Amino acid sequence: MGGKSKEANQQFQEKMFHLSSNVNWIFFSQGCLKIRWICFWATLSWLFIVSAGCQGLFYYPTDKLFFTPQMFGFPHENVYFNNSQGEKLHGWYLPSRVKPVKGTVLYFHGNAHNISHFLVSVIEFPDAGYNLFTFDYQGYGLSEGSPDPEGTLADADAALEYLVKGREQDPGSVIVFGQSLGGAIALNWVGNRKPSQVAAVISESAFASYQQIAHDKMNDIGILRWFRDPFSRWFFDDRFAPQPVIHRISPTPLLIVHGTRDPIVPYHHGLQLFEAASNPKEFWSIPEGRHTPMLGRYRRRYWPLLLAYLERALNQSGGPSPVFVKGSESGPDPVFSSQLNYPPGSIKNL
Repeated sequence: MGGKSKEANQQFQEKMFHLSSNVNWIFFSQGCLKIRWICFWATLSWLFIVSAGCQGLFYYPTDKLFFTPQMFGFPHENVYFNNSQGEKLHGWYLPSRVKPVKGTVLYFHGNAHNISHFLVSVIEFPDAGYNLFTFDYQGYGLSEGSPDPEGTLADADAALEYLVKGREQDPGSVIVFGQSLGGAIALNWVGNRKPSQVAAVISESAFASYQQIAHDKMNDIGILRWFRDPFSRWFFDDRFAPQPVIHRISPTPLLIVHGTRDPIVPYHHGLQLFEAASNPKEFWSIPEGRHTPMLGRYRRRYWPLLLAYLERALNQSGGPSPVFVKGSESGPDPVFSSQLNYPPGSIKNL
């Protein structure tokens, strides 16, 4: 009996051991699953926190001084004016050094630094017969406030109002020129406001949509790639995107410029803007061009073409529209659509 009892007890202990092991495994598995869910929700929560207020990621203002008009020997005025939100804004007004004055360039700069950083791109307009007015959005340079899409529209309104009503001299034809973020702001502003004083619009390396450029950027960032579709919709506001309103710029002449190898704003954004716009419009495709290359690396080649475009746009002469072929390292060589029998408003990159 004692032997049988001992054997039964041993079998009972083995069963209990296996049962205990199975129970432990069940709890361990549930624990692992719980940990995985905790990690998942923690990651998702972190992404929500990081993404909250993502619209602010488009702005990198600073009050650091890079260049001034005096450095280039240009006379200028320091200008202060208020927008409709009560913020005091700062700008530089550089009068034309050529008479008669052909018009006034209202310049919208990119997303980083301030007007002093971008001055070198537009400093030659006064020597070409144009007044130049470049201003800082709220929060940039010496301008008060904090930047946001709605605020930049108020800033643009105030800048034009200063040119039209705040100066003794008539600005004449106003040419709106924006680069990068400034191009997106300018296109949306002109499309929404349709100011009668604007005679031509030039946009270089602008994005078509806040949501789309955010989607493009998230596609290159690890785990954010998994969430790029919902996050770009949830956390980025497209109410002030240029693509939905760019067609309303017509009948004002519009020039869109984009480099084919832009690493900041992909080339397809320029194409989408061009397709969405109405005539009269032109697209300058810069082969091998990176971000805002027109008045940078390829300045010597494109500066005279840009001035010729302005002459045509302001005079509504309907002259030939430039298209471009890939050229040497110094830049692409131009040919003209009238020579190649391309219809007005066509886009070619040969």
